[in-house]
Amino acid sequence: MIASDSGIRRDRLRLMLDECGIHVADVVPLDGAALKSAMSQAADFVLIDLDEACAEKLDPLLNAVETLGVPVLFNDGSDPIPPADGAESELGRRIHLKLTPRGQA
Repeated sequence: MIASDSGIRRDRLRLMLDECGIHVADVVPLDGAALKSAMSQAADFVLIDLDEACAEKLDPLLNAVETLGVPVLFNDGSDPIPPADGAESELGRRIHLKLTPRGQA
């Protein structure tokens, strides 16, 4: 599952993970209630895309994250411009390596 305030970033992250062979169960806004309700999708992990604009949401969001019961990864979403030189595919590959048991990558 991917959570982000930006629909564009949610779609970009989903595409990156899809390209690495990771199925994204759902994409949701960066909101504790949305995360909790989306967990019915039985996600194996949550990727939360944070930027400076979500600072006021951080405490309630972290409270929600503590109850999810799955690994949570955080991505620095503060850069509004897509990185050049294949950096996005590199990010997708690094996330894939973090989520793949050793010997299966």
